[in-house]
Amino acid sequence: MKSVRGCTNQECDSYKENVHYKKDFDYCPKCGSQLMAVCRSRSCHTFLDNPDGIYCARCLAKRKDSADHAKKNITAIGGGLLVAGSFVAKNSKTIISVAAKAIKFLPK
Repeated sequence: MKSVRGCTNQECDSYKENVHYKKDFDYCPKCGSQLMAVCRSRSCHTFLDNPDGIYCARCLAKRKDSADHAKKNITAIGGGLLVAGSFVAKNSKTIISVAAKAIKFLPK
């Protein structure tokens, strides 16, 4: 992803609406103020010190926490599936016999 720029004039409509412009723009098309690098997140309008940066420190931390949370959930789900799979493997004959008996009672 590339960095984006935002208007620095707090009275400009593009600043209030948090409009992002490409890196090619140097000045705001609405008010003419100079554009600066801003955080790429839609809900954040933090100006960045590093013009090559994409996200501010706060949004970057949120993204990393979200990724860690997803990894944690995936491992928990995988562990549950592993336990269920081992249960089915141990009791497969019983499960098959119960299913076969249940099929006999289904209406045709």
